[in-house]
Amino acid sequence: MDPNSQYIYLIPLVVILISGSYFLSKELRKIRLWRISIKLKYFKSLVNFSPQPLVLKNKEGKVIFASRSIKDLLNLKKGIARGKGFEGYICPDDIFQYKKFLEDVINNPLERKSTELRMRKGKTGWIWTRVESINLLDNEDIKAIVSNIQDISFQKELDREKIDIIQQEKKARQLVESAINDRDEFLSIASHELKTPLTTILLQLQSTLRHIQSQSLADFSGEKLLNSLRIAEQQSTRLGDLIKDLLDVSLASTQKINLRKEKINLAEFVESFVNRFEAEIKLSGSSVRLRIPKKELSGVWDHIRVEQAMSNLLINALKYSSGKTITIKVRARDNMALIHVVDQGVGIKRKYQKKIFEPFQRANKDNDVEGLGVGLFIAKRIALAHGGDIELESEVGKGSTFTLKLPLESAENETMKQK
Repeated sequence: MDPNSQYIYLIPLVVILISGSYFLSKELRKIRLWRISIKLKYFKSLVNFSPQPLVLKNKEGKVIFASRSIKDLLNLKKGIARGKGFEGYICPDDIFQYKKFLEDVINNPLERKSTELRMRKGKTGWIWTRVESINLLDNEDIKAIVSNIQDISFQKELDREKIDIIQQEKKARQLVESAINDRDEFLSIASHELKTPLTTILLQLQSTLRHIQSQSLADFSGEKLLNSLRIAEQQSTRLGDLIKDLLDVSLASTQKINLRKEKINLAEFVESFVNRFEAEIKLSGSSVRLRIPKKELSGVWDHIRVEQAMSNLLINALKYSSGKTITIKVRARDNMALIHVVDQGVGIKRKYQKKIFEPFQRANKDNDVEGLGVGLFIAKRIALAHGGDIELESEVGKGSTFTLKLPLESAENETMKQK
């Protein structure tokens, strides 16, 4: 008997064992796949019903999987297709930020990163989203960049409103602080300006009374008495002008300047006006040169108010001209009468050129310059009440040009308007 024949009977057994092992392995694989499919189904169902979309991407940023909830978030007819780039859903202005963010996520595995981006909703809308991502490309089971997307538009709107409120509060606080500073400055200027004539008047009256009470009239001639009374009168007039300015500021601030218009020949008006200021011009050490066209320029204005505006412009020029010549030029342009008051004074810095038309503001803070800082404000209000304006051109060290603009209207047209 062949010694190997005894192994012949083992062959069927080996075949049976191998076959059984194969079929067992196959069944076990089926069971494993079934379990995986159950887990996958469970995962997809859970993710799809999550209110915050989940997106899996490869290292190129292409979509591997996107949960169904992203359709609602971005108002899409279909979900994001597998293999599609994510950048097409991001606001073009945020693409660069997204690329830097994706690069940062790839370079830092297992680290949670977040950014805020605008994403397209529907065809024309945009929403703010917070994207949180983690690099799990090296994970055996996941092998993807996992991103969670959250709509933060409402939060962004609240943040914007908070910022607006903070800015409004800051602006209001600055306005209050500015008003307080203006008030303090005004009180300082007003107390100085009002106190000066009052002190002078009081001193003159006290001196006169002292001589009368002591009956030492021998040394107190009529000329001295007249001079004392004249000084008191001048200072009283100045005090009255200051009070009048304060009343005019109150009136001009309410924008209720009543005008009594009449036809005025501008050339005659300006020439007469300068003649009335002859004493003030001489006292300042300056001179005034007139340049008036031969052609008649007439308009319908309030004589007293226009003279007040001109006075304020000329007084301002006299204060800062340092004895130099002031030029008053009259001309017409675009149906407007233009009265230029040109000085060669210190000039005004650009940052103050708008501010000086506000009440109680002066470009030159020198206390030696008299006035409440309201003349230019009143003059501009008078010009605006006539439908005109006041413009300023100035250069530091070279002087300033104030231009009073008044509409050239005929008396007939004004009468028709009043009717």
